[in-house]
Amino acid sequence: VNIDRINTKADGTIRVGGFKASLTTNAAHLHIGKGGVNLSNQASGRTLLVENLTGNITVDGPLRVNNQVGGYALAGSSANFEFKAGVDTKNGTATFNNDISLGRFVNLKVDAHTANFKGIDTGNGGFNTL
Repeated sequence: VNIDRINTKADGTIRVGGFKASLTTNAAHLHIGKGGVNLSNQASGRTLLVENLTGNITVDGPLRVNNQVGGYALAGSSANFEFKAGVDTKNGTATFNNDISLGRFVNLKVDAHTANFKGIDTGNGGFNTL
């Protein structure tokens, strides 16, 4: 499965502390974000969850918050990227083909058997969770 660009403001899945948009598949390999993965963050915070239940995930483009690489969120309104590869098989790989730059109050969570990163920059204001 190939998805060139993801842009979300969040769907109607309301949870305490914000909104969550999710993409779940069982593809052998999920390629996303050739044009980037953007999370439009506003008050209450936003979360983007991408999970491939049976296979790998490759993120081909940069992670953005409010259309900015290294974009930031506000205290109490964090922007959260979550990637889960091989949830059911316990054997997935998550690969990020671009350097990752996390702005202030932007969090990245990766759940996979193996995770491959180029570079991660958390020096854009601190308070990140990896």
